[in-house]
Amino acid sequence: MKNRHSFDRDFGYLTQRDISVMMIDIDYFKTFNDKFGHLYGDAVLKKISEALLHVYGIGHCYRYGGDEFLVIEDFESKGRLRRNDQKVREYLKQVKILDLKFDIHISVGYVYGQA
Repeated sequence: MKNRHSFDRDFGYLTQRDISVMMIDIDYFKTFNDKFGHLYGDAVLKKISEALLHVYGIGHCYRYGGDEFLVIEDFESKGRLRRNDQKVREYLKQVKILDLKFDIHISVGYVYGQA
C-alpha cells in the first residue's frame, strides 16, 4: 500500500479530473491496541489494507498515518461509492486475526468533485 508521501507525489496527476476522495479511520483502534496488544493491532492494519486493495486496487489506496487510510479514484457515481464502501465493510466481517475472530469497524467519509 502506498503511503502519505506517495499521495503527495501522486496528487499532481489528479488535477482537472472528477475524483472521489475517501478517508477511512478504524473505530476504537487505540482501545483495541491497548486491550489486545500491538501484534493484533498490526494485523488489523494489514486486514484493512487487504480489504482496500481488494476493492480499489493498489493505484488508489494510501495509508495516510496511524489508523487512517485514503482512497482516491475517478468519480463515477454516488452509487458506486456506496457499493464499494459496502464491499470493504463485508470484507471486514468476522475476520480472523491471529487466534481471534471479530468484525473490524470503520468510519468513512468521502467527497467528490474536481481536483
